[in-house]
Amino acid sequence: YGQSVCEDDIKAFTLQDVIELLPKRLVSDFGDADLIIQPNRDATVYVISYEPKNDIIAWFYDKNILDAAYQMLIWVIENGYLKTK
Repeated sequence: YGQSVCEDDIKAFTLQDVIELLPKRLVSDFGDADLIIQPNRDATVYVISYEPKNDIIAWFYDKNILDAAYQMLIWVIENGYLKTK
């Protein structure tokens, strides 16, 4: 890799980085909820959700899958499912 030309380098998160931070399963009052990432029925947006059997705990959607995943990451942190330093 070449030397950076920016004085203020900033770490950028990739989609993979965000997904790896998300818990693969949440334990909640509704039961265990698995992380699901998929396009909606007509493939116009991506949906990121935690779904126990026959229910949805949280879901976010966006045309940009990274934005949907980032919104879910914020929700996970705000609701205490992921501890931050």
